[in-house]
Order: sequence, then structure tokens, then C-alpha cells
Amino acid sequence: MAATGADEVRALEATAGLAARIVAELVGPGDVIGIAGGSTLAAVVEAVPRRSDPTLKVIQIAGSSSRLGPSVDPAAVSRQLAERLGAAHRPLFAPATVDDAAVRAALVRQPDIAATIATLDELSTALVGIGTLADRAAAAAVLEAPGAEAVLGAPQPERDR
Repeated sequence: MAATGADEVRALEATAGLAARIVAELVGPGDVIGIAGGSTLAAVVEAVPRRSDPTLKVIQIAGSSSRLGPSVDPAAVSRQLAERLGAAHRPLFAPATVDDAAVRAALVRQPDIAATIATLDELSTALVGIGTLADRAAAAAVLEAPGAEAVLGAPQPERDR
């Protein structure tokens, strides 16, 4: 049986809801969070509980593209996450791809871009997509499987501060 549009929406909401809860538990004061873009990450960001923590930083870690819709572009997704967390925001004023190595080299030398790239060593957490979720109904079934909630209760690694 093929998944319906409603199944896909429920799967995306389930995926985003679980991921948002994990993000909320992982992110602590002083963390530096890198985030890319895409529809799943945009949904995760919408589900992240609001807080106000000016010690947090959100860094855009992927360039923008006209092929992405404005609400799922990394610039918008990173800005929205910073707003939801009450965090500082560092955009990446660069395209997602370029066709020429010389263009890339020139771009990474630009002060705004170089300053953002320099912050990547500070990341404590990176939120990235892994491609399209072609069968979101199957993903929802996995998330509803026994033990999926155990991810939230798993011990967290000690972090160097």
C-alpha cells in the first residue's frame, strides 16, 4: 500500500518531534550549534521548545541555494533556530555550491565568510540532514518501534568545556 500525503506528514512530524526533543536535551548553556537546511531540519526547528539562552550560538554550516524554498534554506533554518533558542546567530553568506575552485577560494577569503568558517572549530553539536526521507511512513514506523524512546534516555557523553 502506497503512503498517502497524510502518512508523509505524520512521519515528518514524528521524526521532527523526536529529533527536537533530542536536540533540547543535548543542547546546554554555552553550546555552539551548527545547522544546515532542508525540510526535515526546518520541521525539527519548528518543534524545538522555545527558550532564552544568550550563551548559545547557532552557526549556519551550509550555503544557500535558489533550488531550496525560502523556509528550508540553511539561512532561514539557522536563523529560526537561533530565535527559538534565544541564541546568537552567525550566518554563512555563501552559495551552497560553486562551479570553480578559484571562485571557492575567493569566497572563503571574504571577511564575512571567513569569520563564519573560523567558528566551525567551536561547534559542540551539528544538525544536518541525510538526504530525502522518501518513505516517511516507513520512517514513522521505525520511530514508533519499541525502544525508539530509549534514545532520549541514553547517557550523554561528557563534553570538554
